[in-house]
Amino acid sequence: MLDFRISWAMNLDTPGDTIILGTKGGLRVPSTECWNGSIGGPLKIYKTVAGEEVEMEIPEKNDDTDNFYKKIRLFVDAVKEGGKAPVPSSQILYNQAIIDGIAKSARLGKEITLEIPEI
Repeated sequence: MLDFRISWAMNLDTPGDTIILGTKGGLRVPSTECWNGSIGGPLKIYKTVAGEEVEMEIPEKNDDTDNFYKKIRLFVDAVKEGGKAPVPSSQILYNQAIIDGIAKSARLGKEITLEIPEI
């Protein structure tokens, strides 16, 4: 079963790190002084491997070769400039329906059928 909880460790001088906790591991996304499409350092994954607690780092790139950075940069630029969203809302709704279906399937422990109305 997938079990995720999202919390934010708030500091007075930053928006705070984003921490995602699950039953089998956790993820820390370091904050920046303001959300500008970048992250404040390497992502850290925490989990147990062979009975030992381990911490793995995913290096940050924050440049034009990093797809995560490109996606966030496009979104931030669209908000700042009043432009179109880089991803149409219909695609976001389909994506969310699929994610909800994955969670429901995991919770039920079996395959399910998704019925997504056309938007």
